[in-house]
Amino acid sequence: MIQPSVYQSMRHLQKQLRAGRSAFWSHMAYLSRWLADCWAIDRANRSLALPVLMGLGIGAYFYLPSEPPGASTLAVAAVGLVLWRIARSMHWRGEGGLWVIACLAFGFGVATFRTSSADGPQVTLAEQDVLLDGRIISIEAGRRGGQRLLLDARIEDSNGIRRLRLRLSTPRVNAGIRVGAWIRTRADLKPLPAPVMPGGFDFGRKLWFDGVRGLAFTLQDIEPSEPPDQPSRLERWSESLRLVRDGITGRILAVTSERAGPIAAAFLTGERSGIAEEDNDAMQASSLSHLLSISGLHMMLAGFGVFAAIRYAACLVPSMASAPHVKKVAAGIALAASFAYLLLSGASIPTQRAFITVAVAFLAVIVDRNAISLRIVALAATLVLVLTPEAWVDPSFQMSFCAVMMLVAAYEWWSRARLNYWREDTWLRRATAAVLGTAATSLVAGLATAPFAAFHFNRLSLFGVVANVVVMPLVSLVIMPAGVLALLLMPLGLEALPLWAMDVGLIAMLDVAHWVAAWPLAAIGVGVVPIEALLAMSLGLVLLAGSRSPWRVMGVVPILLGLTVAAFWQQPDILVSGSAGNVAVRTQSGALGFASARRARFDAEMWLRADGDTREVSEALAPAKRAFDCAHGLCLARMARQGPAIALADPDAVGVACRLASLVIVSGETRDRCNSGTHLLDRRKLSKTGAIAIYIDGGKLHMRTVTDVRGQRPWVPAPTPDDLGPSTGGRAQQADPAPSHDRN
Repeated sequence: MIQPSVYQSMRHLQKQLRAGRSAFWSHMAYLSRWLADCWAIDRANRSLALPVLMGLGIGAYFYLPSEPPGASTLAVAAVGLVLWRIARSMHWRGEGGLWVIACLAFGFGVATFRTSSADGPQVTLAEQDVLLDGRIISIEAGRRGGQRLLLDARIEDSNGIRRLRLRLSTPRVNAGIRVGAWIRTRADLKPLPAPVMPGGFDFGRKLWFDGVRGLAFTLQDIEPSEPPDQPSRLERWSESLRLVRDGITGRILAVTSERAGPIAAAFLTGERSGIAEEDNDAMQASSLSHLLSISGLHMMLAGFGVFAAIRYAACLVPSMASAPHVKKVAAGIALAASFAYLLLSGASIPTQRAFITVAVAFLAVIVDRNAISLRIVALAATLVLVLTPEAWVDPSFQMSFCAVMMLVAAYEWWSRARLNYWREDTWLRRATAAVLGTAATSLVAGLATAPFAAFHFNRLSLFGVVANVVVMPLVSLVIMPAGVLALLLMPLGLEALPLWAMDVGLIAMLDVAHWVAAWPLAAIGVGVVPIEALLAMSLGLVLLAGSRSPWRVMGVVPILLGLTVAAFWQQPDILVSGSAGNVAVRTQSGALGFASARRARFDAEMWLRADGDTREVSEALAPAKRAFDCAHGLCLARMARQGPAIALADPDAVGVACRLASLVIVSGETRDRCNSGTHLLDRRKLSKTGAIAIYIDGGKLHMRTVTDVRGQRPWVPAPTPDDLGPSTGGRAQQADPAPSHDRN
């Protein structure tokens, strides 16, 4: 017989279970209704997701290890669009899913078409002592002196004449050469560079989409040459425009000071070669380096400055103040002025993207639409991705559009939520609102671009908000207005006064940059951020900014997930350059130690940056911090994690090295082999795999190569039969990237 107390307890438990089950299903029903309501809200604004979905399709294309068939890709995109239109016309429930698939397929197809249309011959093997001549497209200063020339080259050999666009590096500064001139020299040719480590930035891919098909390094002085053909109309027009740019740059430098003049030229004509290295470093450390390249900020200040000036001037004329089309006329003139600024600045790829964004905004004004809205940002991003889908993996596009997206979203939120206190028209409250608005703008933009800065540049500026809050009023109210006014007055010879004002503002900007850069921990290094973490954080930012429904707060979840993945991501324990010229191992202190300070130095610098280490290579090779003990043609190092010994050996010392170490790296080529427990890497094998990152787990070595990550794509030089061995299907890689390339 069951005791009454036990019986009552069981009945009470049954009631609690039934109540809990009822409450659970009630909450689930509420959650499903809430999600359905949120989806209905965002479905009405799903055009905002178009560039994001296109970008995911583009990203999937670049992630593939081999090239997909172009015709079938475009067919899939077309079928997806047709199915979506049919589903929408018939009001099918799966119409939203088909739309998502169509957008993904469209982005994938656009990227495939862009690559196939840009494909062409390139330098696939290193060539020694080649005679080439060509027309100079652009001239840049090298990172360690000298010059880098973009050259439309003609190479004549036994196989005929090859026409290639090359990046020509010369150790000397040739004062007599100019853009548009024809030159002749002898040079070594190399294929486009491979990443310095698996997952690293692919300089070769960026150059390939810029039209460059190989690297050249001069062996003798550059000489002038006669053009083989008469210049085309486009070349003559480009030459005339270049002469105008050079003339404007010369007049700017003649009026401004030696310190601020090169930066003024960078603001107005895009010429950055004369900026002092210490000023450039200070701008980077204070998060102000974005001001040195003409981008969306400069284009917007120039275009909307002209737009505002015309509107204010019209207000001074009573008959024009109330004219209905003054705003549209001002937008049209500002659009033309923005286009002129694009041409004047050299029309670099980031500047073209900025112009597209500003042009879409002015066209919105002309057709009576809101110029500052997420729809305009989405439309501009979509146009950029359709024209240049490779921009999706470019840091300038990612950072600029993410910053603009977050700023516009914050502006829309503030326009709806601001208090009446800020609406009152008093000068004190207006000034306070302006200061707080500048601080909020810098904070929002800094937080939006931080994941991309950490991923691409492995550096974060902790006090960038402070520097931008102080500098942005100078840029917006003094520097850019004075610069635009100087350009307008230059035909009249009256540019001296506005350039003087611009000079004063730039000197103040540089002083702020050096002041902030001198603070402790002004710029901190960040280790490798995996692409998975960046993708999660990006989707979180898109959800926070682009969603109009209450579930936008859920964007915090992928952001936190991305931060967690980045925090616990394992860094490589050993890094080997593709030329076998340098090796880095993780020492007992947790930092990287190197085998050489001179060989493959660019690789070593990039490895330190990727490890979040702000030291110089020479400092990492100080005697007290050496990782390798070298004697008798053999260098030995032991890992910090109880890992295997590593040996760097000459080809004639391979036998000894194989007995002492579990990983042997040979500086040249060897036919020797180690026993089964030892890994042997020589120059021939590394030429096929590219740089290698090695992870140690339980005393075992796990290798990840550049070839594994890069795959067989059009921007990867094709192998020759002699390069392929029986043990690999990889491609012959450029051993040492040109030390002059940077991501900017």
